[in-house]
Amino acid sequence: MAEILYESVICPSCGCLCDDIDVVVENNKVKSIRNVCEWGINKFLFTKKFTSNMRRGRVERPMIKEKSLVETDYKTAISRAVDILKGSKKPLVYGLTNSGYNTQRIALNITRRLKGWFEPRKASLLSAYYSAMGDSNFYIAPLEEIKNNADLIVYWGCNPVHSTPRHLARYSLFPKGRCKERGNQDRLVFTIDVCENEMTKMSRRYLLVEPGTDFLALETMIKLLKGQGVEDYEGDIATIEDMVKYMVKAQYGVIFFGLGLAQKGNAVRNVETLMALVKELNNKTRFVVVPLYDDFNCSGVMQLLLRELGSPMPADFSGDQRTKHSMNTLLDNLHEIDAALIIGEDPFWSMPSQQSDLLKDIPIILIDPFWTRTTNKCDVVFPTAITGVEAEGIAYRMDGLPLRLKKVLETDYPSDEAILEEIYQYLGTGPK
Repeated sequence: MAEILYESVICPSCGCLCDDIDVVVENNKVKSIRNVCEWGINKFLFTKKFTSNMRRGRVERPMIKEKSLVETDYKTAISRAVDILKGSKKPLVYGLTNSGYNTQRIALNITRRLKGWFEPRKASLLSAYYSAMGDSNFYIAPLEEIKNNADLIVYWGCNPVHSTPRHLARYSLFPKGRCKERGNQDRLVFTIDVCENEMTKMSRRYLLVEPGTDFLALETMIKLLKGQGVEDYEGDIATIEDMVKYMVKAQYGVIFFGLGLAQKGNAVRNVETLMALVKELNNKTRFVVVPLYDDFNCSGVMQLLLRELGSPMPADFSGDQRTKHSMNTLLDNLHEIDAALIIGEDPFWSMPSQQSDLLKDIPIILIDPFWTRTTNKCDVVFPTAITGVEAEGIAYRMDGLPLRLKKVLETDYPSDEAILEEIYQYLGTGPK
């Protein structure tokens, strides 16, 4: 079969959703890729994220638990999954940040029908951000605008070298912009984190904070902007004062933040204080704030919650009258859950053990292309096509821009959207 060149493919490896990837396919296999980071190579070649020379293990067929997991067909697996969900009083639907927008929408509809609990991965941080943003979009900007105008870039509680490898080259420090023609020579970078990392060497200033105490540094910056005393701050006040001076002088500043702000359960306070800082900075200059996503469609599921429910908070449909929204996330409510539908997520790797251990006592349905630490703990497992490589979909970039993902490979695996749609239809054929 002749080679096929797919140009300007969107890469579904992180929230940057880079749209300049060129993929050469021969005999339905990726032969070469251009303009791609290591994470993108892992995605298109199905290799492990930190060891790109090792292939990830695909789940080859649906599986159900008898005494152990045994292979079956999709019809039997869907029947078993539907029985589990219909027999539950309050199921959990979780994950979805690596799924297309339509998949997320169907998952939300399933949760409604089951009167369950709906929560995306990283909800503690993302829900707090979208809630603090409120009705104003003034404090967010397209990544292209940031590339063209930003002269001061702050990375707070995140490391783009690991989470979004091409972010520095495409949108922040290094690219030449319309008003920043010399690239990194026209920009300053600050890093605030709990430990030194690769960004420290690139930064003009680096501030070390204790885990979970970011709000103290943020409050101190706000006080300095207001001309108030900061004698009570016990951290590196000299560095904070220096940072604030540069922030005020900047023509256009941006703060990228990540999961570091969610440590010690202080996500809400940290993010709300961060938004207060950005609001105060905008009294003196132009400043925006953007979350740095390592999953490719975190923004999509937040957009869905806002459109459908009017709130970015995790949704509890178990009440008879109306949907409940709560700042409390899954980690605070696992004791109420009696079944779980997990899409594209590995909670036995990403959750603290004291929380993930609670999932061992309930039936779990997993939809994921690959073997993970969660797979062997499940009662039903569905292998799927990989969105953006083997299946089409819609994803929202970290700045909220919707983009259409195309497929470059053919596969016999159904998409996660198709599996969830079939489950949804079967759930409607009988009583809950």
